[in-house]
Amino acid sequence: FLYVAGDKKASRTNSILECPIDIAFLLDSSSSVTPENWKKTLKFVEGFERRIDFSWSDARIAVVSFGNNATTEVYLNIFNGFERVVSGIAYKDQSRNTAAGLKAINDMVFKLSKGDRLEMTNVVILITNGLSTSEQIQNLMAAKQLKRKAFVFVIGMGDRYVRQEGKAIASKPSYLFHREADY
Repeated sequence: FLYVAGDKKASRTNSILECPIDIAFLLDSSSSVTPENWKKTLKFVEGFERRIDFSWSDARIAVVSFGNNATTEVYLNIFNGFERVVSGIAYKDQSRNTAAGLKAINDMVFKLSKGDRLEMTNVVILITNGLSTSEQIQNLMAAKQLKRKAFVFVIGMGDRYVRQEGKAIASKPSYLFHREADY
């Protein structure tokens, strides 16, 4: 699905996985995710990192987790020990403050001092499984600000996920993906 946000030089034969790009994962760590599904989410991020050309000049990855508040776990300029850091991200078991996560990526991740590159495409991949506990107006404002800097994709997991909220957060309706089965 990342082909659509890739470098203008990319073609279907030149995979987005080989293109210079800055990617931020925004991971829902609320109580409804469950510890087992949290581990699956982290494994997904680790697997994604292994499949791309992850380096100073090519793809860079950041990770933000959120519950009551957001925590920037990995910045775009961190390369050593990525899998170790990601596998050690603690499950929060809290509420789902999506607005805090969106704001953290906008304010803390996509910054030159944290490894963002102005000439590269910025992509956000939000993985969540339910309705945010933050006010919808806060979600809309945070998403609107973030969409000025990045293409925002939403992956909704399970039967508690609310498509309406995902559509409001995603850059385009086609950037919203929903998986009925849990993780």
